[in-house]
Amino acid sequence: MKREGAVENKAFQDYYPEEFAHCYGCGPLNRDGLQIKSYWDGEEAVCHFTPNPYHSGGVPGFAYGSLIASLIDCHGAATASAAKLREKGYALGGEKSGHVILGDHITTGDGMLTGLVILKILKASQERFSKLRSVLKPYPQVMENVPVREKRPILEMEGVVRAMKRAEEKLGADGRILVRYSGTEMKARVMVEGKDQSEIEAICQRISEAIRSEVG
Repeated sequence: MKREGAVENKAFQDYYPEEFAHCYGCGPLNRDGLQIKSYWDGEEAVCHFTPNPYHSGGVPGFAYGSLIASLIDCHGAATASAAKLREKGYALGGEKSGHVILGDHITTGDGMLTGLVILKILKASQERFSKLRSVLKPYPQVMENVPVREKRPILEMEGVVRAMKRAEEKLGADGRILVRYSGTEMKARVMVEGKDQSEIEAICQRISEAIRSEVG
C-alpha cells in the first residue's frame, strides 16, 4: 500500500541535502562513487546494483567484500528511519546530521521541503522562529567509535549487555543509547543521549570499555 503524498519513484538518496550527498557508496553528488539507489516498492525497500567486472573479489563472478558492505550500509541506513516512521505511524523524524523526515510528504530527508514546512508554520502561527523553537530542548549526545577485531553479535556479549542495561536503568526515560557495528569498518559505534553531559560521557566510556574487553 502506498502512502498518500509519498514519493515512490525517487531514490531515497536523491533527497539527501547537498552537504550529506557525497558518500562514496550512495552520495548522488559523488560522481566517482557507486551511486547506490534505494526505493520503496510497496511495503518493501529495494536496492538494485549491478557490479562492474572491476568490482571482482579475486574470483571472476564474485564481488569483493567491501562492495557488499557498502550496499548493506547505504541501503540499510537510508531505509531504517523511514521504516520506523511507518511502523510507529510518526509523521516527523530526524537525526543530528541534519536529516528531517516528514512522513506525510516523503520517505527520506529533504532540506528544501523542511524549510518550506517551517515557513508555512511561521506564517500560520504569526510567531517568531525564536519563540517556536523554544519548546525544543535538545539533549547532549556523545559518540565513540571502538575498533574491534571481530563483529560478534552485541547481545551475545554478556559484559556489554550488562553495561547497556545499567545505562538504560540510569537514564530511564530521559535518555537513550544505541550500540551497533559499522557497516563498512571494523568498528562498534556507541551513542548515548541524556540530560547531563558528564553522565552520558561516563556511560559511553563504560559501554566502550566493555566492548574493548570482549572484541577489542
